[in-house]
Amino acid sequence: MTAFVILHYRAIAGDKHIVIVDNASPNGTGAVLAEEFAASPDVTVLLHGKNDGFARGNNVGTSWVCTHLDADFTVVLNNDVEIPQHDFIPQIARIYAQHPFDLLGPPASTRARKRCTAAHSRACGTSAPALRAARTPSSCC
Repeated sequence: MTAFVILHYRAIAGDKHIVIVDNASPNGTGAVLAEEFAASPDVTVLLHGKNDGFARGNNVGTSWVCTHLDADFTVVLNNDVEIPQHDFIPQIARIYAQHPFDLLGPPASTRARKRCTAAHSRACGTSAPALRAARTPSSCC
């Protein structure tokens, strides 16, 4: 299983558990999402009592995954991320089998659209081939 930590909900196909972290949204969306997904066994809504920012919200969700799920991988996404690959989860497993990683991300680009160098990739904790193969929408560089 792959666990997804998302600050807001996005539908993702595949064998997964979705963890939605609401950072005290002032418009009440956290409560709406908690009610909407209360009966969904593959979705958990965490209502974080205050807005501590993106990184802390991800830490709240990742910590919950580590203590409640037996996930092979945890994918941290923002609400505006789209995953175009239908085989995204099998791709992660294949990449890990070839290049065991602690952190996986795509090639990042600067405003000039230059790819991360191999040195940046090593600093991100994975290899350049693994980064290119993943082609996920978030970045570690």
